[in-house]
Amino acid sequence: MSADLIWGWSSLGFALLVPATLWGRRHDRRLLSGVNVWAKPFKFALSLAIHFATFTVIARCLSEDERQRGWILATAAASAAAGFCELGYIALQAARGRHSHFNTSTRVEAVAAALMGIGALVVISPGIMIGLDLSVSPPVTWSPAVTLGVTSGLIGGAVLTVLTAAQMGAARSHFATGKPRAERRMPITGWVLNGADLRPSHFLATHMMQAVPIVALIAAATLSDTAALAVTSVAAVGWTAMTLTLFRRTMKGLPLVSGG
Repeated sequence: MSADLIWGWSSLGFALLVPATLWGRRHDRRLLSGVNVWAKPFKFALSLAIHFATFTVIARCLSEDERQRGWILATAAASAAAGFCELGYIALQAARGRHSHFNTSTRVEAVAAALMGIGALVVISPGIMIGLDLSVSPPVTWSPAVTLGVTSGLIGGAVLTVLTAAQMGAARSHFATGKPRAERRMPITGWVLNGADLRPSHFLATHMMQAVPIVALIAAATLSDTAALAVTSVAAVGWTAMTLTLFRRTMKGLPLVSGG
């Protein structure tokens, strides 16, 4: 089996779990901190499906021999296994009506919380590993813009994801400066609008791995090489700046929406 198949089957598996979590949200109306208990499993299933689909597409651009190299197979297998373990624990805690993240109420949950932090690093590791490899030896069919978009998106997204996640881990909370008394939440995402919620910047960081490569692909298909490279550079720098600006704003205790 090659790395693209490991990531591809994993992405499909997570995608199939999305409707299952939606079914749970519809039929299980229990709330946890004011949010349906199946909201988090739904978001993680969808995010992991997109995450591994990204690496599936990128791996398909590599030669068959490259997709079967030992280190890339190990990275694919470890990241997929970590992803399923993460979602499995999140779903288990949802079924129990208990928090999965930042929950150290019992010894078992404290150990699980620590393991989830390690697992998250393993899930995100392909961004660094594949990004660095492609920056050294990209496929010959890729234009400079596509190479820049994919490598900057993967590496930048992975680094920023670790940065934002590390802060949440240190605070043992989604909030940088304490949870507001009365929360105003954004639909679907559940982000708190009137609090210093770190999840929006974490979202931007994680999905830089899709956004910047997509911009690069569109630019490469519609513009000259020079213009496409310029557009991709602006996208990479702009997305990074937007993520860091929001992160710094949140760390100052400012809410997502001014006046919230």
